[in-house]
Amino acid sequence: MAVIDMKKVTLVGMERDKETILKSIQAMGILEIVNIEDQSEDGDHGKDLELEGHEGLKDLESIQSQLSAVEFALELLNKYQPVKKGMFDMKPEVDKKTLLQALDTRHETLKLVDQCRKLDEELSQLSLRENRLNNTIVQIEPWRQLDIPLDKIEDTPTTRVVAGTVNKGAAQRFIEAVNQIESQLLLVKELGETKEDVCYFIVYHKSIEDDVQGVFKEFAFSASSFAGFEGTPQEIISQTKKQLDQIQETRGEIVKKITEYSNIRPDLELLYDALLIELDRHNAAQHLINTNHTFVLTGWIPAKETENFDKNLRNQVKDIYIKLEDPADDEDFPVVLDNPDIVTPFEMVTNLYSTPNPRELDPNTVMAPFMPFSLDL
Repeated sequence: MAVIDMKKVTLVGMERDKETILKSIQAMGILEIVNIEDQSEDGDHGKDLELEGHEGLKDLESIQSQLSAVEFALELLNKYQPVKKGMFDMKPEVDKKTLLQALDTRHETLKLVDQCRKLDEELSQLSLRENRLNNTIVQIEPWRQLDIPLDKIEDTPTTRVVAGTVNKGAAQRFIEAVNQIESQLLLVKELGETKEDVCYFIVYHKSIEDDVQGVFKEFAFSASSFAGFEGTPQEIISQTKKQLDQIQETRGEIVKKITEYSNIRPDLELLYDALLIELDRHNAAQHLINTNHTFVLTGWIPAKETENFDKNLRNQVKDIYIKLEDPADDEDFPVVLDNPDIVTPFEMVTNLYSTPNPRELDPNTVMAPFMPFSLDL
């Protein structure tokens, strides 16, 4: 068939489990050990493990970040598209292959999570805008009866025009004091009320300003500012309510988009479980790396044997870290051939010269039909 794919193995185990691990590896017979070293605080390998520890911390942070993102997406879906579950519903069993596939495709799933987050951010922005608009209505509602555009409330050459409030407890006495001033030169219109104050619209001739200002000061009259508002209070309230209706419509559209992502809920739940397992493994690895009573083993294993290798060792010992990775482009690794029985005998001839380059085609399958003739067999 061909040169089979190989994986580089880095294994960190507790010194107390060393004999058990090595016997298990020997029994499996699928790992070519390159090196075994005890971790020391002063040795070069200790520095390597320290570096590995820093890299592991980065991986931990990445996994924790991904977990938080997936958890957020699940909570968002549960908020707008809850799933009814029975009291005795059990989570489906998932094999390791499925969990690994979830990790392999995590980037695609996390892109969908990002879309969910953006939709949630849009909802948050809508809520902020909705709060501002509701505050506008609360602010303008007491002035609803005023039929003058708020942006047109301004003095004339001979009169002062002002809108303001007086505390409810002093309102009656305020009106009585105002009525004692020359009424032909003063107009006071009582409008609505807030929780604590009464709202007034007042126009008076500048010739009685001292008298009016004296009453204002006595009853703590507070002038109101309508900077930024245009139109009458009624118009502003009407326009604001239309904007609130638009927000409700937009919110409904966004929520609908969120519920459409409910079909990825199983993928999110699967990725969440896979990330939890991955997090536990990295935590265990950090514990091992930060302990001086460990040993480090490196070697090579056929890629197709990695799952059994990992499973068997984890069944043997609790505290173990196993890292599997592809060889670097410039890295040499053992050559293992996987040919049919009819081709296998001719591997001996090829090996007399050199084993095939692990990154090139295995010549045995091509040359096997011609070998008997060239060797007079």
